Amino acid sequence: MPDRNFNWQTLCETAIHEINPDKLAICIVAAEHAIAQRESLVDTTELERHKLADARSMLTPEQNCFVGRKTGRI
Repeated sequence: MPDRNFNWQTLCETAIHEINPDKLAICIVAAEHAIAQRESLVDTTELERHKLADARSMLTPEQNCFVGRKTGRI
């Protein structure tokens, strides 16, 4: 079974580093979906839930200077 933490973390990193505006939205949706899946599991610790919430907030253009800069929204 693949490491579930690796999946959401990798997808978040990919979204944050994506420079192609056309791909950025797709990357963000994939990362948000992986975060939601991980949050829905009963074995998710409180610490991980905080990490998931932090990662989700970094994906929103209002909170992420990287996303805004790459899409020209700043």
